[in-house]
Amino acid sequence: MSESRTWKSDSTKALAILRVSSYGQKDNTSRDVQDAEITAYATGHGLSIVKREPIVESAKDSENRDKYHAAIAWALANKVRHLLFYMSDRESRNFTDMERMEKLILQDKIVVHYVRDRKQLHRWSPPSDFSMREIQTWQDKQLSRTISVKVNDAMLKKAEDGWYPGNIPPLGYKHQKRKDEFGNELKRGTTIVRDSDERKVRQVQREYELRAQRLSYEEIRKKIIEEGFIPPHKARSYFPGCIEQRLKNPFYRGAFTWQGNEYSGKHPLIIDADTLRAVDTTFGNKTPVRRAGETAGIFAGGWLRCGHLECGCNIVYDPKKKFNKETKAAKIYPFYHCTNGKSVHDSMKGMNVTEERIWSQFDAVIDTVTITEDLAQQIADALNETKIKAQEAIRREMDQYREAQQDLVNRENKLFDMFMDGSLDEATYKAQRTRLQAKQREYTNLLEQAQLRISDAGMETAKSVLELATTAKGKWIRRTPAGRRELLDELLSNPVLDGPTVRYEIKKPFLILSEMAQDSKWRARQESNLRPSASEADTLSN
Repeated sequence: MSESRTWKSDSTKALAILRVSSYGQKDNTSRDVQDAEITAYATGHGLSIVKREPIVESAKDSENRDKYHAAIAWALANKVRHLLFYMSDRESRNFTDMERMEKLILQDKIVVHYVRDRKQLHRWSPPSDFSMREIQTWQDKQLSRTISVKVNDAMLKKAEDGWYPGNIPPLGYKHQKRKDEFGNELKRGTTIVRDSDERKVRQVQREYELRAQRLSYEEIRKKIIEEGFIPPHKARSYFPGCIEQRLKNPFYRGAFTWQGNEYSGKHPLIIDADTLRAVDTTFGNKTPVRRAGETAGIFAGGWLRCGHLECGCNIVYDPKKKFNKETKAAKIYPFYHCTNGKSVHDSMKGMNVTEERIWSQFDAVIDTVTITEDLAQQIADALNETKIKAQEAIRREMDQYREAQQDLVNRENKLFDMFMDGSLDEATYKAQRTRLQAKQREYTNLLEQAQLRISDAGMETAKSVLELATTAKGKWIRRTPAGRRELLDELLSNPVLDGPTVRYEIKKPFLILSEMAQDSKWRARQESNLRPSASEADTLSN
């Protein structure tokens, strides 16, 4: 960008815009460095800084730059012509803002200064300066895309590892920095732990306890305020809807949702299993109110549904009491049956099933899905070989995309040279450049998709499946009833109670493993006798 026929005006008023892209950067040295450089530049060029505008926001999307747009509007309203930026990427990383600023420059309303490069853009700047600015903006935008992909990949990997990647975890939890083997905090990486503020933890626990007693959300709200968990000045913003969201949040059950997918979390549970089970029975069904001392059934709350083709209603817990005259004590017998909410069943005779009978029918699941450690190792080795060959093919594909991208860059450079020597008019140059940039974005997207396909995330999933399949039997024996039901959630889908009979579907990865365990010739298929079929490998990895 040229300084020939540089800006000259009676106005020397300048606005210094000090931008960092996130709150994580707002307290670091970046802003101090910008301020020092801009101040020295203004002094050397005879400019008077009338305002310094610190901004914390990304420059990649114009619609999300409220503070930046407000700063420009202020400068125009107060006839401050000189806008000082540390570098061009502090001004913009998107074409919308770049073009708006170009119009203001050509209308002689502003002069833009890039302090670090000692460059200015003003009304009399040659077209090549504006063209170079466009190229710089494209490079900055591409850098934003690359950073976004890397951050997204890192967040996804963190979720797959079992740690919630969001900035703010639910109430009762907090982020804690990872530590090395010597106990020193690492600069990057956090885990989710129980909040050190026990008042917050206790508030969540109390909300769950009250709901387990079948209080309404409004009743819970009043009780929590009465017990002093919510300060009076915050009571108006403590809504029943917030309580409902917290009570239904899978995070408190050991899971979380990220980008539309649910992951098993490694964070500690702050609500005990019995309370969670009781709360789950209160959502969306007509379970009878329990008397003191009675507990909600583990298969109720919508976990089991009626298997009749025309019914599908919830299975409810309906314990029966039998009074012993000699001991003068009542014994509770846990029974379950369909609510018959659609009146499909003419008679409920034979529909009551004991909890013990339901458990006994699930024992067969564990025997079906459990495999030996030797078989698991053989399958892991075969999957690894399949993965390596797939990755090699994807890498060759990515090399082709990179070659195509480089060809487009070369063509764009040639196009720019033709424009600079007058072989192309500006309209043709812009049209051709837009077409080439569209193709570059297309290849960038293809590369990003290929990068996701080549990651080891699928193998981590496959390893988890194999690990669970080898340990299922031991877990089933050791776990509490609540733990057993959680294990069934991992292994089964669509469990129903059809009269007295339990029916279910074993999830496909575990079904394939059970079939492979029964087929001693599973490795004799395809080209290699050491690999599962492609469809089986994909299923286990996904």
